[in-house]
Amino acid sequence: MYKLLFLLSILSVMTQGAQAQSGSVPTLTGGIGIEENAVMRPQQARFNLKFLFTFVEGDYIADVAVKVADASGKVVLEQTVDGPILLALLPAGNYVATLTYDGVAQTRKLALRDKLLRTEQVRWKRTAADGPAML
Repeated sequence: MYKLLFLLSILSVMTQGAQAQSGSVPTLTGGIGIEENAVMRPQQARFNLKFLFTFVEGDYIADVAVKVADASGKVVLEQTVDGPILLALLPAGNYVATLTYDGVAQTRKLALRDKLLRTEQVRWKRTAADGPAML
């Protein structure tokens, strides 16, 4: 019982913080640690976009700036992600995402559907400042 309450409280905090940053787009961010992964995994069905941020070697990355614009160029989602995973629910359509980690930006073109989860793994090359690979 206590474990369930703990997991629900983590989910509540993650969801509230993410929605406050992204405006009207429902999001869920995190994925650091076993507990957060356990909470996020079953929630994926509620979303149609998932970003997973890693180094090329596979180590997770946090603090990625995410900006998603719709087909008209209007920014519909903008936030810095506090973990390696961002889940978002956007209206079906075409988008351009700009994802920036440590000053290095990558762009992804996205075609999203209402009930189909699209997963994008975004990888960056490790620099000397990032330290050695953890894997």
